[in-house]
Amino acid sequence: GSGSQGGADGAASAASFKQPWVLAGSADGRYLYISESLGHRIRRLDLSSQQVTTVAGSTSGSSGSTDGTGTAARFYHPAQISLSPDGTSLYIADAYTSKIRKLDVASSAVTTVVVASVAGAGLDHPMGVAVSLDGSTLYIADTDRHRVLKHVLQSGATSLLAGLTSTRGFDDGIGTAARFNEPWAVTLSLYGAHLYVSDHSNHAI
Repeated sequence: GSGSQGGADGAASAASFKQPWVLAGSADGRYLYISESLGHRIRRLDLSSQQVTTVAGSTSGSSGSTDGTGTAARFYHPAQISLSPDGTSLYIADAYTSKIRKLDVASSAVTTVVVASVAGAGLDHPMGVAVSLDGSTLYIADTDRHRVLKHVLQSGATSLLAGLTSTRGFDDGIGTAARFNEPWAVTLSLYGAHLYVSDHSNHAI
């Protein structure tokens, strides 16, 4: 990046960003994907050629919730991103649309992952998403509902993993006995046995 705010693609040293938020690297080490929160788009840095391109979202920084291919798609404050283990799909916590989106890496097609209402409440500004090591499951930090969800991609089943819907708190415990206060990000341990949660407004992990 040039150090100046903007949305210019091109050589890495001359490209510009508007609040780049989270990075996800491809398994082969060739690409770095970037969620650009205030630019409302997804960028990609080719680490070999050092070229930055906009792979999805408006090049002018327009926000929205439209599915589509490449620059026809719209995002609204994309936050955490997570690349599937096979590198074919990039999952995006699109915070201000209250949706989880999927970018097909090969075609740049963006679709909405349908996440069912849980405990009578849909997603509310989800900031975090992580995909399981086998690519079958998404873990979602549902920030303004103060909970962590589990979404099985094949069946579309969504369940409450931890926290209590729309209830803030700071309590360790099992499942709904635990409490969070605006969880922002999630990440899995090396072998997938543990999910770590950035509990933003509790200032805790």
